[in-house]
Amino acid sequence: MRFAVCVAADILAPVLSVRYHEPMAVLLSHTLPPPRTLLACLARGLGEIFGLGPEEDVKIGGFSTRARLALSWAVERSSLAFVRPRSKIAKVASMWKVWWIEKVYDVTKRGVRGLSDALKLELSITRRLTAYFFLDLEALNQLLSDIKPNLPSINRRELEKAVSCIKRVGMSECLASPKLVSFFDKRNFTIKQEGELNAYSPADWISPRANEYILEDVYVPCELVEKGLSLEMFVKKLKTLRRVTKRFVLPLREVRIERAYRVFEPIEVFAKVKPEYSIVELPDGGRCVLPKHEL
Repeated sequence: MRFAVCVAADILAPVLSVRYHEPMAVLLSHTLPPPRTLLACLARGLGEIFGLGPEEDVKIGGFSTRARLALSWAVERSSLAFVRPRSKIAKVASMWKVWWIEKVYDVTKRGVRGLSDALKLELSITRRLTAYFFLDLEALNQLLSDIKPNLPSINRRELEKAVSCIKRVGMSECLASPKLVSFFDKRNFTIKQEGELNAYSPADWISPRANEYILEDVYVPCELVEKGLSLEMFVKKLKTLRRVTKRFVLPLREVRIERAYRVFEPIEVFAKVKPEYSIVELPDGGRCVLPKHEL
């Protein structure tokens, strides 16, 4: 991949919940949206602007699958995403009552009724974050043409429209709204080997000098797990790929701990990157870490 462009989306997201694959009684959530979730938002936006329904059948080389899976594969193969927190975050746990009406039924003298239960759900309450999408446009266009040959080429306008289509991040109840979408190309990148990071990064890409940051395991796109997967292998390995996490450094500092919630505030983490990586500083002040050979 060669990341020649970046789309930055300033997103208003008052409530976030992107859960881990844990037992249903406890829905633990990421503190910030993981890269895989952000790329899924981009894939959904591309499907909307091209009129590809999520359940529409597409075929590559004799292998048929749903359009939503094919779009996710194309975006994860050609993109990376990062989050920069822009306001304080309160991480709270709330109890929800649910009815398993589609799975289990309890037969009583009164008839058939849905079995109810209580779930502990984690939520991140915040105000604003910035998502950065770094893309290899040439690779993305090639993969999209494999999915559907008559699709128009992706350029700045289509990318901005796709990111502007973001309506939620995580659970369907977690609504989001892009407030400002900016486009940067490689001419706008400032490359460094050390500096203050304000977007999260894989922990094994950097050597942080501070000790106030948060470490968290987050879900990552397939390209950070196994490079060059074909669409068929991506779909066959999907259940395994969707459970792979990577330890990330979050530019957050815990400022308050209570019984029912914890409060974090954004910070900048001074770090030196490993030799095969670089810090990319963008015109809006965002600073992300990317593989050096892909810049």
